[in-house]
Amino acid sequence: MEINVTVVIPFFVKNEVFVQVLESVFTQSVKPKQLIMPRGVYESPEFRPFKSHWQQQNIQVFDNELSTADAMSFAVKVATGRYITFVERQEYWLPDKLKDQYQFLQDHPSAGSVYSGASSLTDILYKSKPQCLAASDMLINNVSAPENIMLRTSLFDKVCRIEPNSEHFIIWDLGLQMMAANIEQYSLRHLCMPLKVYDDGISKRNWCEYRRVLLKNQRVIENLLGVYEFQYYWYWGLKLTAKSEDKIKARIVTTYATAMMYFYKLRIWIDRENEEPVKTVGPVER
Repeated sequence: MEINVTVVIPFFVKNEVFVQVLESVFTQSVKPKQLIMPRGVYESPEFRPFKSHWQQQNIQVFDNELSTADAMSFAVKVATGRYITFVERQEYWLPDKLKDQYQFLQDHPSAGSVYSGASSLTDILYKSKPQCLAASDMLINNVSAPENIMLRTSLFDKVCRIEPNSEHFIIWDLGLQMMAANIEQYSLRHLCMPLKVYDDGISKRNWCEYRRVLLKNQRVIENLLGVYEFQYYWYWGLKLTAKSEDKIKARIVTTYATAMMYFYKLRIWIDRENEEPVKTVGPVER
């Protein structure tokens, strides 16, 4: 069975985990309409047994030297599938991943995208119902961490303008932009699982990217969640970054960021307590 989906592998690395990731992509229960991949994957022994499954015109190849962001931009331009999905470095696809996501989008025309949001190996046993993502889910809620997206191809190019220096947060950035455009997004937690479980740390080299995406979407976050929520997420990222460094300076930054998080959390609580209840209009007394 062939589905109207373009699968994009936007990078090439040589390690054992990536080999398992590729095998999970090439052995899906349904066949995607198109594959877009770097030359290194196309010429790899893992893909060789599956080349005969696709006609040559349904395979697009690009240079290994392209960055992830540039590869994704290229893929959107040449994609022929109605929907598009991207392979991630540590994400092992369960056999029905493509089938389930595609069927969900077919059954829900208003949905702009659907994510699998598994965050640990145990999530494979957790069969949750589809969940509409809120702004807080897109930012920090690990229960619905947005990963491994499938969305309408036309929507990706319309909503997301990929910046080459924000590669690690492209999907997160895309999700926030879709939130700003009021496009429905859903999470299907049981569709995918990572091969390796990571903590929530943001490495020092990713801090600049995290900060850039956060600032880019500042107005969106403030409109959806509030000014103090934006500040909270800012110091949350700073704390996790400093926490990954084992130095005295990093410990000072961690302490400072933690204190600021508590401060803004308190401000959020105070503001919510002071909110006036919405008055309901009852029957007019005569």
